[in-house]
Parts: sequence; C-alpha cells; structure tokens
Amino acid sequence: MRTVAVLAILVAGLGPAARAACPATSGDLAVALGRADDAWVAMDLDGFNRAAEEARETLSCLSLPVTPADAAAFHRMEALAAWVRKDRDATVAAFRAVVEVQPDYAIPETVAPPGNPLHAAFEEARGAKRSPRAGVYVPPGSVLWVDGARTNTQPIERPAVVQVSDDEGAVTWSGWLAPGDALPPIAGTVQPVAECEGTRVNAPLLAGAALGLAAAGGLFALAADARVREVDPATPDGDLDALEQRARAGLVGSGVALGCLLYT
Repeated sequence: MRTVAVLAILVAGLGPAARAACPATSGDLAVALGRADDAWVAMDLDGFNRAAEEARETLSCLSLPVTPADAAAFHRMEALAAWVRKDRDATVAAFRAVVEVQPDYAIPETVAPPGNPLHAAFEEARGAKRSPRAGVYVPPGSVLWVDGARTNTQPIERPAVVQVSDDEGAVTWSGWLAPGDALPPIAGTVQPVAECEGTRVNAPLLAGAALGLAAAGGLFALAADARVREVDPATPDGDLDALEQRARAGLVGSGVALGCLLYT
C-alpha cells in the first residue's frame, strides 16, 4: 500500500527584496547547465563545480516554472556532482529523477562510457521502480510545480526540482530538494473566513441547533471529501482547481454555520 503523507506549504513567497536581486530565466539556467556539461566532458572538475554552483543559484532565482527537460538536465548535473563527492547513492537517486522525468534518456558515452562505474550507476537507476509519491496540500492561491509539471504530489525516494508559484505562474520559491528534504517553510497570511456578532448564547436557538449542526456537518463532509481527493496521488492534475474550490466552500460554510449557530 502506498503511504501518502499530507504536507502543508504556507505560501506568500520570499519577500520581494529577497528575490529582486536575482531574477533569472530558463535560458540562463540552460546556459549554466551547458557549461557544467562542457566542463565534465573536458574533465575540468573545478570548472564543473563552478558551473554547477551557478546553475543552483540560477534555479533559485527563476521567475517562471522550469520545463521537464530543464528539470531532467538539472538532475543529471546533480548526479554528476554527487559522483564527484563520491556519493554513489545520491548519484543513483538523481539519475532516477532523470529517467522518471525523461524515460527515453540515454546517457552519452562522453559523459559515462559503457563499462564505467558511473554508467553502471545510471543503469541501476534506469532499472529501479518509479518512486512512490506523497500527497501535498497546497494552500489557496498557490501552485506546486515538481520537475516542470503542476501537481499535488512529491516523490519520496528521489530528488525533485520543486517550485511554488501564484495562480498567474509567477514563481515565489524555486529549488532542488533531495529525498527527505522538507518543502519550503514559506510564511503566509491567514485570513478569517467569517465574523459573528455578539458573544451571548441564545437559548431559543437551541431548539434549532440539531438542524444547524446537521447542515454544518454535511458541508464539512463535502469539504473533507474534496480535500482527501485533492491530496490523493491518483487525482488528475486537471481536477485540482475544482476540488480546491469545493473544499474551501465547504469549510467556509461549515465554519460559519457552527460559529454563528448559537450567537446573536
């Protein structure tokens, strides 16, 4: 049975001042990744490390979601970086990300020729099962992107390029997360859904409390059902907006019914 963890992203994004100094485009990322590839082929490890660091900084500064191809290229770079650190497990995990995002990818002989231990690590990754995924609760007004695709799940056993954007697609957080890394703890604003006047229990309304509670319970059940479907990894990404709206409407309705039922 697949274990589904429900994680929360509290979103308002990094403050404008924190990101204003480094806006970057997908073209900038492609250039940095290309430099890393060129340095690897030339066996220039210092140049590779510099280019890899440049690519990481560029990823953190992107203003729009990456493409799946760019995400796969970034994972490939991190696989090579882990190999330089002599971390074979991390190399295999990053290669797993590559082949999950781009199933037809074949590692070039200029990067890892057949018979090379690095090539064996790639073949191990290609033969592994797809990583299980954890369901993610994304707050209203925010969108989660994993490896260039809008989603409500996150891989558990391999790294991912994770980005958070607003509804218009403007990225507020961008980075590469290794297995076990937490989603970005970005602070947001919580607004009250309703306000009731008065603080005194109205005894005459107690007779109608059962009906009110039944209505609130029904609304809450609708909201709970929508929320469970939203974090279900089997839910199509195209259904996320409708489920989010249904969950919010049910929670608001149940909260108002329960909060105002006994007050005047």
